[in-house]
Amino acid sequence: MRDIWEKFRAAPPVTKAAPARAFHPQISHLPVMKAAAARGRRRTFLARSPMTSSSSSSSTSLLPRPPRGPASFLVAGAASGRSSRSCGSRSPLPAEPAAARPSPVSACAALAQHEAPALRFLSIVSNDADPRDAAAVLRLAAPRLTNELLFHNVLTKVPDAGVRAAVEMPCFDRAERLILRLGYLGLVLPPSGVFTKLTMLDLAYVQFPGACDIGDAFSSARCPSLRQLRLVDTRVSNLAIFSESLLSLWLETVKGLQQLTVVSPMLIELRIVHCFVRQPVVDIVAPVMEMIQWHDRYDPISVHLGEMVHLQRLATLFLELRDHQYNWGTLMLLQCFQKIPYLYISIVHPPKMVNYHYLMEALTLSPVEDLWLRLVTIGHAVVSCIFRFLKIFTSIRRLFLQIHEDIPPQDWKTEELCLNSLEELDICGFSVPDCDFAFVKRLLGWTPVLKTVTINFDPSATLDEDLCKELLGLSGPDTSMKIYV
Repeated sequence: MRDIWEKFRAAPPVTKAAPARAFHPQISHLPVMKAAAARGRRRTFLARSPMTSSSSSSSTSLLPRPPRGPASFLVAGAASGRSSRSCGSRSPLPAEPAAARPSPVSACAALAQHEAPALRFLSIVSNDADPRDAAAVLRLAAPRLTNELLFHNVLTKVPDAGVRAAVEMPCFDRAERLILRLGYLGLVLPPSGVFTKLTMLDLAYVQFPGACDIGDAFSSARCPSLRQLRLVDTRVSNLAIFSESLLSLWLETVKGLQQLTVVSPMLIELRIVHCFVRQPVVDIVAPVMEMIQWHDRYDPISVHLGEMVHLQRLATLFLELRDHQYNWGTLMLLQCFQKIPYLYISIVHPPKMVNYHYLMEALTLSPVEDLWLRLVTIGHAVVSCIFRFLKIFTSIRRLFLQIHEDIPPQDWKTEELCLNSLEELDICGFSVPDCDFAFVKRLLGWTPVLKTVTINFDPSATLDEDLCKELLGLSGPDTSMKIYV
């Protein structure tokens, strides 16, 4: 692997459209429960602020939610475009009758009648598009597009048996963002040409006919400015990417992937989700990596992540599988980093998980500042699972719990724990039963320096203001509590 890195460093430099360090992608898809839970709530209860004196009574008030921004609507089966010559105004395009079936044909007609030589934004939505029509509209758009293309093909029926014609993708040498969701149409990447200004490429629900390794198309020689690459629900066996500009790489459900090589000195975000069926061969050289989401198989014998001294965030998964090596791999992944300031862990079905208790006992990590814990279909083990993690991470400052079911009565009421560093607590999926209330009361009793508590009730929960006031009464004089119902 060192030979690959030295060869890559010795290659002639590639001119970038903009400095790569000027861009920092937001980590917005990790399971941050606060934002997800608040979405769609009806009312908010606010407790006393930290500056309120201890003698003052806690007040309960309804807080309106901020209004959402206006939604954007696309014309089905037609092209929606903005000319680079206009100052934000949209040129009228021929709209297809509502009864007509969305098709790239109407998009071709719209492009043919549009007078602007350059298009900043083009959005195409179709149902069961014919590959030849899709290829035709891409050919028309490629020389004129200067900013973003969104092509969304909705699959409404099972495609006919046999080999279907693939969409031949032209070279978009002026476009900056390409989002292609092709409904499992075949896609042939251009064999030549340079995507000079392309910074973001998102390919979802596509097939690459006869392609074993498509990494060359995404490397610096072909995409010198590429910063974000996302492949979702496709099939590739080998993928080798050598990029000087890439900042974010997201691979999700890339079926058949067995060998992955990434050499990128600027890469700071890596997501691998459900790609490996068997033990993979992975080599990653990314010395400035800051965030990893690894929801997949891991074996330190064949997976080499290199030195990542700048890692800040790690998201991983414990899952019920007959193959217990999956979870042992997750455990080894957690233990190969000396410091993980922000740790995201999802646990599914731990009562049925093979060697679950042994895994928990073997989980010993260096201090973690923020712990996100997501528990799914856990049953009677939910509280014991939480306690085991809290006993391991006693020095955390922020705790986020996402619970997908009621908390059953147990002997956890006798548990003793002290979280002297915990300042922020966020609970999502809270229900109304007495056990849930008793659990929160017990948890708050272990946090002497707690400053902020946020409780998001499950959408199916029914409660009144009296219960909310009772919850608010659990907070101390220096604790701010918010309740979303």
